[in-house]
Amino acid sequence: MDEPFQVDRREWRKYLFYIDVVVWAVFAAATAYVIGNVYLAGFELGTARPDNDGNWWRVMTGFAFMMGALSWVFFRFWKNGFLALKRPF
Repeated sequence: MDEPFQVDRREWRKYLFYIDVVVWAVFAAATAYVIGNVYLAGFELGTARPDNDGNWWRVMTGFAFMMGALSWVFFRFWKNGFLALKRPF
């Protein structure tokens, strides 16, 4: 019987670092996307064209990506903080 695929701790940390970099890039892109769509939605609202609410839906999709990225960041932050406190000095 073959052994399951094993990844050593150093290699796993390297993969998690790359995932973290990608998540931060997604967060930055989603933030820029939200800022642009909030501006456009406010501009449409200010020019008395409130019937076009497409930009508000785009704002919500940007917020969804931001919340997904932030939830990963906070999970990693608290998990690593717990692991650091668990390690004896």
